[in-house]
Amino acid sequence: LLVALPFGESYWSATTFGPDTEVFVTIATKDTTGAEDIFIDLRLASPGVAASTDGYELLLDNQAGDDRWRIFRIDDNVFTLLGAAMTTEYASGDSFGFEAIGSTLTAYFKAAAGSWGAVGNRTDTTYTAAGNIDFGAASTDYIFDDFGGGTVVAAALPYQPWQLRAPVLAQ
Repeated sequence: LLVALPFGESYWSATTFGPDTEVFVTIATKDTTGAEDIFIDLRLASPGVAASTDGYELLLDNQAGDDRWRIFRIDDNVFTLLGAAMTTEYASGDSFGFEAIGSTLTAYFKAAAGSWGAVGNRTDTTYTAAGNIDFGAASTDYIFDDFGGGTVVAAALPYQPWQLRAPVLAQ
């Protein structure tokens, strides 16, 4: 269930995910009217309660030329930039994603006809618990598709660790 919030934001309310979490969305139509922001959030606590919202946000600023990507920590709805801005141009049909594995926060990009690749990452240990995911935009001219995400589960090993040991030979 998506719950709509003010300022073009919606969060997944049916469950929380994590603590290792991913969130992603496709930009079906990019705003071409001006510099407007879009974002996805994860590990959110108290989404929609401005005075107490905590978590992490990947914010994309629509700029002339390469677009600016920034990762923020949210403390009681106060935003703290984590490291320098990154740049990657995005267009209609492209997707962006955000992942938190332990203390590593990674921004991802996928061109419409391409594959996923990391744009950059930051490290922060403030919020490590499960939380909600959301997305939104400062402009109503954006159209989104394929919003999703959830708990990241480590892939199972195709072998058992004991199979890597050298056999013991009888003497």
